[in-house]
Amino acid sequence: MDPSSIKKAPRRRDDRCVENRQPSLRALPLGIKQKGILATCNYVARRRGVKKLMPIAQARKICPDLVLADGEDLSPFRDVSKRLHALLRSYSWNGKVERLGLDEVFLDVTDIVSYNVELLNKNSLRQSYFCLSRSDPEVGFEYDATCFAGCVFGGDGVPSYENALCVRLLVASHLARYLRLKIEAEGYTSACGISTNKLLAKLVGDKNKPQNQTVLLALCQEDVVSFMDEHSLRKVPGIGSKTTRVLEGFVLGKEPEPDTHSMECSTTVGQVRTHPGIAPATLSRLLSGPGSEKGLGPKVWALLHGVDDTDVKPARDVPTQISIEDSYRGLNHPSEIHRELLAITTSLLRRMHTDLLAEEDDDHEPPHPTTATTASRRWLARSKTIRLSTRPFTTPQDDKPYNWGAPLAQLPTTILCLPYPAAQPTTPQQTSPPPL
Repeated sequence: MDPSSIKKAPRRRDDRCVENRQPSLRALPLGIKQKGILATCNYVARRRGVKKLMPIAQARKICPDLVLADGEDLSPFRDVSKRLHALLRSYSWNGKVERLGLDEVFLDVTDIVSYNVELLNKNSLRQSYFCLSRSDPEVGFEYDATCFAGCVFGGDGVPSYENALCVRLLVASHLARYLRLKIEAEGYTSACGISTNKLLAKLVGDKNKPQNQTVLLALCQEDVVSFMDEHSLRKVPGIGSKTTRVLEGFVLGKEPEPDTHSMECSTTVGQVRTHPGIAPATLSRLLSGPGSEKGLGPKVWALLHGVDDTDVKPARDVPTQISIEDSYRGLNHPSEIHRELLAITTSLLRRMHTDLLAEEDDDHEPPHPTTATTASRRWLARSKTIRLSTRPFTTPQDDKPYNWGAPLAQLPTTILCLPYPAAQPTTPQQTSPPPL
């Protein structure tokens, strides 16, 4: 654990993209569907027993009045994700703003927090001022440094000004609240975890979802270990389903269960960490095998103890590549292939407009493809090639190897002049009339 750094993990909700377009849906159980599963769902649906990645048929049995919105085209979600990422990035001094998926962002705010800790006046804590700019002292906000902003997990929740780490976490909590209010002003809710590394920030951020923030007040390694011990193995970032099955089998003294990629796991971090004979070498032996990651044993050992030395990666202006993928039950006629190729190519073009176009007068502000024209924006990067990768249809019983077909071709420059392709309008579908 590096006590000199503060990590924050704000999270946004993709279902709010749909709710913002149709506010009447906010009080209804809402799910975003992709193929036959729920990609995500709002908290109204979750309180009814619906879960992410649940088959649609199962979700409908649990919640007959579930409202479904099509999430096959992720362009609207990516656009919102990019806009909010740019918003958070505009407050970063070091550029370390790492986007994870569509709805999660890590920020390393060590520098800006350190700067503002030095500005604290212990004789006037209630009238503290957070400076957001090194060059302009008038850019910032007032806050009350006599208490943490949001929730606190661990300790008694009372700041100790004699403990440097506690003061840093206190100051960081007020920055987190300020950023969350900025996100809320855009029409989106967020949850946030504040701690000293990405692992701890992510886990503590789950404590008061969907619309609050939590500081992990773990001021020594014993506090961190105690916090980790209560978590299910499968909830720990970096410990996947396969590793979970192996460790659960070892602790329970039985053969690992078949891999179902489920997030459910009854074995806790504490059960594994305190199991007789467990050590980095034991983990290396248990987790070794063909294709296993080098150094996996010590890595898992560190995660079990709440240690995560991975850095928050600086944000990139443009992605290294853009890809769209889909799966099909079977395409038996050239017309079917043509139809699906047209659909997936259109999705790719929408993604290019979202990720690679910027307003002429702003290098960082993401595009608004549904309102702006290509003429008023510029390409941040120009794709030169396009690759179509395909593989033959297989079943779980097939054990024969197959080769990917991946022809490469030059991308026509005329693609860059095409307008933003409009998506087919989708209306959320209700499985039955909503309750009055």
